[in-house]
Amino acid sequence: MKMKLWKSSVVTTLVLVLVFMGFSHLYAADKDSITIIQAAEPVTLNPLMSISMSNHNVFDNIFDTLLRYNNDVTGLEPCVGLSMTLTKDPKVWEVKIRPGVKAHNGEVIDAEDVAWSFNDVLDPNSKPVGMKWVQSNTKMEKAVVIDPLTVHIHTTEPNPDIRSFMTRWYVRPKDYYTSITPEEAARKAVGSGPYKLVKFTKGDRIVLEANKDYWEGEPAVEQVVFRSVPEVSARIAELNTGGADIVYTLAPDLAKRIDNKVARLQPVQGYRRIYIQFNFTEHKEVALIQDKRVRLALNYGVDFQNTLDSLLGPGVSQRKGTFINPPVSDPRIKPFQYNPQKALSLMKEAGYYDRNGDGYVDLPDGKRYELTLQYSKSSGYLKGSEIVQAICADWQKTGIYVEAEPVENSILRANTRQRRLPTAMTFRGSGFCMTGQGDISQFCSFSTNFGYWVNETYDKTWTALSLTFDDQKRKEIFYDLEKIMQEEAPIVFLYMQMEYYGVGNRLDWTPTPIELPFLRTAKWAM
Repeated sequence: MKMKLWKSSVVTTLVLVLVFMGFSHLYAADKDSITIIQAAEPVTLNPLMSISMSNHNVFDNIFDTLLRYNNDVTGLEPCVGLSMTLTKDPKVWEVKIRPGVKAHNGEVIDAEDVAWSFNDVLDPNSKPVGMKWVQSNTKMEKAVVIDPLTVHIHTTEPNPDIRSFMTRWYVRPKDYYTSITPEEAARKAVGSGPYKLVKFTKGDRIVLEANKDYWEGEPAVEQVVFRSVPEVSARIAELNTGGADIVYTLAPDLAKRIDNKVARLQPVQGYRRIYIQFNFTEHKEVALIQDKRVRLALNYGVDFQNTLDSLLGPGVSQRKGTFINPPVSDPRIKPFQYNPQKALSLMKEAGYYDRNGDGYVDLPDGKRYELTLQYSKSSGYLKGSEIVQAICADWQKTGIYVEAEPVENSILRANTRQRRLPTAMTFRGSGFCMTGQGDISQFCSFSTNFGYWVNETYDKTWTALSLTFDDQKRKEIFYDLEKIMQEEAPIVFLYMQMEYYGVGNRLDWTPTPIELPFLRTAKWAM
């Protein structure tokens, strides 16, 4: 009798599981809706308060900008701004506004909204932590309304690169945002983008709906659901059962686990630079990385191409000793080659060498020289944990003891913003800017500069670049900046990340190298 009951229970359970999977697939396969699954959870919908891509991937579809990247990310094109041209005054840019653009609440976007969107960020009382990098690069002083469809943007000094940063300065309806609290702004986003917010349930999902009044026309996909699933195996299961249409942060060796009848693995060469940041804040290890010979030794002490080949597969190359992309990067600069002997020689020059024969370099007092490399448990960087462990193993094999320390992503971000990083190094990544000037600005002492490295020559050289309009002169200054970075090594140069997405076969969508999903381009394949 017990056996019969057990068999009956098993059969019932199996039936329920199969029914659930079937209904889950049918729900996800709703022709009007797609589901996007990221590794990290979006925590705010206020674009002024975020530097996280998991957030940007959502509100980049809610908000418009003055200019935007074209579909293949090779240049800029008009968005809310029809044009942005330099006036006779080299510190004033004229912006012409697209007429008839409507926010999701019905407000018509005009020059008042555009100017306020800039001036609100510039207000010293607003403290928009997510816009600090953009602010420092635009050098914007104020935005002035000229007429209902014209705004003049004033900069503190001439800025040849300002247009590149208009893709990150979101236009918001003034009347709505001046009537709500910052707490409401974080969860009740209203923009004029291709999708409008329907629901934001923290810890569960974000639901967007196509903007039927979008100036470019209604998007093909009616509804978009964003969810977060940290575990990669669970993300693949969602993809295979039809529970997801786009899945972020996969790896090439996972292709065999994807059911090709349902979905596909789609790679794209990303623009995100992955590197190890040296932290020059006040912490117990800071004195150990002040000597640039130590930082250079750590660059030479990693067999990194071997790590890339074994963990990420072919097609991912070690990053040159530069932070700038072609065509303005210096072709003469090469990657740091694995050279443990040179690494140990540099450490010895700095006063650190093996004093007791245990295979590790020591401090002058005979204690072992030790550093800590912190990394996020859920950063979304492809195989980030495995790469960090492999790098630390290489350093230890070379004779430099570095310990990897996983940290909650929220803690790491808070410590970064509040200048409380407690260890010598952090594993991190950085996005990109169209011209390179913004990419390398983050190492200036007056910019985002999460590692708080200070080099007066670098600051002055970057400032000269930011004031120079001549292309050939700008290229020469770029080369000078690259030389400083390679000689001073404020980071350990690693690689450009390849991005791998799981994409449902029913969806016609191409990922971008900048990770933003561009859902306005998505359509049904069948």
